[in-house]
Amino acid sequence: MAADTRACQCGYTFGSVADATTAAGRLRETVDLFSAKEALAIAYQAVHELKGGVVRWMAIIGVFQLLPMIVISPKPETPRDLATFMAVALLSAWTNYGLNRAAMRRMRGETTTFWESRVNAREFGAILLTILVMVIPVTIGIILFVAPGVYLLLTWSQVTFLILDGRARHVDSLRASEELTRDRRIEIFLVMMVPLLLTLPARILEAAVPTGGSMMSPGFILFLVSTLWQMLVLTFGAFASAVVYQMLLNSKKNRQP
Repeated sequence: MAADTRACQCGYTFGSVADATTAAGRLRETVDLFSAKEALAIAYQAVHELKGGVVRWMAIIGVFQLLPMIVISPKPETPRDLATFMAVALLSAWTNYGLNRAAMRRMRGETTTFWESRVNAREFGAILLTILVMVIPVTIGIILFVAPGVYLLLTWSQVTFLILDGRARHVDSLRASEELTRDRRIEIFLVMMVPLLLTLPARILEAAVPTGGSMMSPGFILFLVSTLWQMLVLTFGAFASAVVYQMLLNSKKNRQP
């Protein structure tokens, strides 16, 4: 595979050495282990190791992903509102994919910046195409019985990382993700649920206290705290997803004869 010309089958770059006490080092040692608890612990350590860097990542996420959403209506009514909403949604997705790539590289012991981790137009188009192909069967599965839709989401949960990692081009990532997640879907589900559950307190508070008002009003303070919390959870979620992906690669390599 193209990605393997500079990296081993498990994804680690030749010559890179990660201290066993770091998050990347711990992940390297989990060759035949997929534990949701371990994955979350490693992701937490990775975010903790960013220290001051996490503020930079949160600022980037806030500018390019969360904060632009406040300048448009959540329910666009005019063509202009709809165009703005779509542009912000695409910018949000592009930023998130860049964060995923940065997390993936850091979990391999590499250093990277936001600019170095940016997603190019070809990769972005491939991810969007794959997601569009996924939407119909997942939506039908959720509408009919819920469980089939969730199962498909878990089965195809690795398509983004596979494309960003150069291991798939576009829709072929669906089959690759199916093979990668086989017999690991419950663990993946447990890891994915944690970031979702962590956002619930902010959502509940937002519903309980009206937002808006002066900078000293409870609504504004709530909005600020909620936004910062969601940015931190988003960063943690990206690292948790990167850890899951690398664990799956490690397990796949170990299962090969």
